[in-house]
Amino acid sequence: MDDVWSIEAWDKVKLFFPSNNSECRIMITTRLSNLGLQISGSRGLAMNFLEENKSWDLFCKTVFGEEGNCPLELEEIGKTIAKNCKGLPLSVIMIGGLLAKSEKTLDYWEYIAGNLSSIVNFEDNERCLRILYISYQELPIHLKPCFLYMGVHPEDSRIRVSRLINLWVAEGFLKPISGKSLEEVAGDYLNDLIDRNLIIVDRLGSSGKIGLCKMHDLLRDLCLREAQRQKFLSSLEIGEAITIHRRIVEALPLASFRLLRVLKKTDSEDLYGLKGDDRDPIEVILKLVNSRYLALYADTNLNSTLPSSMHLLWNLQTLIIKGIGWPCIYAPPEIWKMHQLRRVRITGLNLPDPPTVDEFVTLPNLQKMAVLMNFKCSETVVKRIPNIKKLHVFYDVFSSSHYCLENLGHLQTLESLNCSFGCSVRRSYLVDSLSILHSLKKLTLWGCRLQWEDITRNIGPEWVTVEGQFCCLRFLEIVAIDDLEHWTTAESSHFPRLNCLRLLRLRKLKDIPSSFGEIQTLEVIELEMCSDSVVISAKEIAEQQEEFGNPDFRVTVRAKLNSKLEPELKSLATQHKANSLELLSEERRLVSLVHTIEQIQHHPRPPISLDKQQLQSLQEQVAFLQDFLELYSHRLIIQEYEGGLVIRIADAAHAAEDVIESHIVDQILDQSTSSSGENISFIHNHFYQDLQKVIADMDLIKNEVTEIKKRIAIVQDREQNRNSVPAGSLSSSLLTGQKHAMVGVDDVLNDIMDKLTGQQSGCRIIPIVGMGGIGKTALARNVYENPLIVQYFDTCAWVTVSQEYNTREILLELVCPESKESKEMLSGEELGEMLYRSLCGRRYLIVMDDMWSIEAWNKIKLFFPSNNNESRIMITTRLSNLALQISGSRGLTMNFLKENKSWDLFCKTVFGEEKSSCP
Repeated sequence: MDDVWSIEAWDKVKLFFPSNNSECRIMITTRLSNLGLQISGSRGLAMNFLEENKSWDLFCKTVFGEEGNCPLELEEIGKTIAKNCKGLPLSVIMIGGLLAKSEKTLDYWEYIAGNLSSIVNFEDNERCLRILYISYQELPIHLKPCFLYMGVHPEDSRIRVSRLINLWVAEGFLKPISGKSLEEVAGDYLNDLIDRNLIIVDRLGSSGKIGLCKMHDLLRDLCLREAQRQKFLSSLEIGEAITIHRRIVEALPLASFRLLRVLKKTDSEDLYGLKGDDRDPIEVILKLVNSRYLALYADTNLNSTLPSSMHLLWNLQTLIIKGIGWPCIYAPPEIWKMHQLRRVRITGLNLPDPPTVDEFVTLPNLQKMAVLMNFKCSETVVKRIPNIKKLHVFYDVFSSSHYCLENLGHLQTLESLNCSFGCSVRRSYLVDSLSILHSLKKLTLWGCRLQWEDITRNIGPEWVTVEGQFCCLRFLEIVAIDDLEHWTTAESSHFPRLNCLRLLRLRKLKDIPSSFGEIQTLEVIELEMCSDSVVISAKEIAEQQEEFGNPDFRVTVRAKLNSKLEPELKSLATQHKANSLELLSEERRLVSLVHTIEQIQHHPRPPISLDKQQLQSLQEQVAFLQDFLELYSHRLIIQEYEGGLVIRIADAAHAAEDVIESHIVDQILDQSTSSSGENISFIHNHFYQDLQKVIADMDLIKNEVTEIKKRIAIVQDREQNRNSVPAGSLSSSLLTGQKHAMVGVDDVLNDIMDKLTGQQSGCRIIPIVGMGGIGKTALARNVYENPLIVQYFDTCAWVTVSQEYNTREILLELVCPESKESKEMLSGEELGEMLYRSLCGRRYLIVMDDMWSIEAWNKIKLFFPSNNNESRIMITTRLSNLALQISGSRGLTMNFLKENKSWDLFCKTVFGEEKSSCP
């Protein structure tokens, strides 16, 4: 029975199928997971999206017949087309059928690849959408608005479910159901759309609920087309944003949108930038009386007190304000009159006491509040927020009698609690209150310095928790509790539903209770900057979990580990394949440090006490050392000069990251605090000295590196004098001419050689993509220095672009690297013209190493003539998306070496190319 849509159809027909026990079978196809469950008692066999290789196989069979032999010149673009079908067989077959009947040329296939979405939606090729449209037609009326609304999210975006639900609530799409909150109704709607295979689950959250979801491109196109046909929304192109008429608006005068319900940016939570020099921006927003969802970004010049007239937004359900530089934002007492409020997120919000004159003033719909500064949990406040589910609080000055934390236990609907402390909490009233929060599913304790003796004194000598004390807890995170040393939990039943245990910066903790190995629901233990003994106990728990048959359990360790311990962990990962153990390798320290610095610099609210000059200095040092390692680490001259230099660079990077993480990163990136600037009391005074010491160490290393580079330059000059430079070279290479030891890249190398010397016309761009240290530059050099390449091209040039690039310097390097002084007076445009003239009519090869941005490419590409004489441009980059933007393909990806190839490279590096056998 194909394409079954309802249980009613089945019920009417099943009566005529005799149960004669003669091994008869009934096979049903349906789009509805729940229908399969109703009919058979199981979810059935779920069909998943095709993997890339399977999509490619199906594509080839559809285009070229059962044998599926694709011509070599069409293979790369063909794989791109198949990949962009996103694993949907219907899309693959439709596009494949079109190509099977069309000319099989590179130009036509490139056109198809660049216009795939519009071709799928073209009137003569609407079979895909017609088939998918049936799913929309069969939706109950209450689900259709929620489905169409998915079209507002950008293509391929991962959609945060909590935000999506808040928007559905604000838009009024939900039908109230007695006994359920609107958020619960929205969750049911979402699950229904997932069961109908219209929305894809991307990731589960720490509490076990769906955290992120997404939608296939074809379904999104269906949403947009149907929504615009029904005038449910209109799509306007303003930059890269999608603007929703009467619902989501960007870059338009706010005062004219009196019926506006939702004010929000499409690619993040923030839309409307509030600046102190704007003309009464708050006054404009307060006129949007129909607003239900406001997500705003404000700068440091705004007043630190929200206006009392904010209660005029009587429909407001969600209020988000980010980017404020004040350590504390004061809400007016009138906030207690905003009865429709469901979610408030303002970092550093100080909530005033409720008015005493009216005991009946409550916020009955309020479910989420973050991040509250020095939240006073008085009995009066508890009564006014009876349905709060998620609370994030931060305390920088503590007074137990004033903040009344013992009343937290009365918030019986609380499911998620994040308590962060920049001060000492030395009594057990917090723990006492947590012990009676039976609905709690997610708990984070950050920096609260709870003395374990206090806990054991009040709850028992070994913290013997009461049966079912944390009966619903799924996620437990403990961060930076300095005094925590001993933890004893006798029975696994104390945490019967725990999925995730996350321990960060618990340097004194001895171990994790062994009873965690018996928790059947436990899926992951995440450790960062914990002691070796804690990691060993995690290893033992992993072994226990394997014995209990838990295939999903994994341990994640992100820290610099003791060298004696590391082999044990690697052995564990080898012996127990079911357990995934992720280690942050020392070789990636520079990459990790760069990532950390970038996150701090680009964070909307970094601490104002952060020394930008120090960070900038550190970033410059790291970039210098990173370039050096990628360019020169393979050279034997480094080993002769200083064998431990690479290790010292990695150690210095680790030390810098450790200093930053210890003092800043946690509270910035995790938003665990509500304070910024001078009031962050837990940034230790010696931070600057620590960081300055690291920078000084890197400075010494930089001086050594500079000397090494000088020696390398001398060697290069000698070798260049011995070796003739190819006639017509635009610039002599910065390379030595020696063949660099490389293994495991034969296929990629041959592929590049074919692309460089093939017969394709035009200026073909060849990206090489991979992480730092993977060997992109070394591979490009081997190709660049290959005698066949030298003979094949009339002109060759190499330039390193880097993150911090200068367009004029790049052009100068390409035009005349050996006589820069003579061209110092020329402008960038004049240099570009010289480059263009020197390349015209010649078959040239340009290598642009270490490309980081599309802007750099756009500024240079104008001076590369497209003279259709088989010229090539080769690019190395760490960014797959950049390769796609520049060339229209993801490029040639460099992967990690397999063990045997690592061993081959090791031997060649140690014993030389000729004698690569190890004694």
